[in-house]
Amino acid sequence: MDGNSQAQSTGPVPSIRLLKIERFRGIKSLEWRPYLGLNLIVGAGDTCKSTILEAIAALLSPAPSLNLSEFDYFARDT
Repeated sequence: MDGNSQAQSTGPVPSIRLLKIERFRGIKSLEWRPYLGLNLIVGAGDTCKSTILEAIAALLSPAPSLNLSEFDYFARDT
């Protein structure tokens, strides 16, 4: 195998076309349509970048249930 070979694709790459987050932690409402390919989430500290990633992780987690507390709802509005 030479150094210029590339891994062959085995099929389509899964992607997020639309992400809606409502009343989750510090996010009251968010609607985001990421571009195909690489997307960056950039911003100052304490602007919910990690919260967006945690919401995606919770959605895609194979765990059967997610334990949420009142602190996980925006403004504790359950």
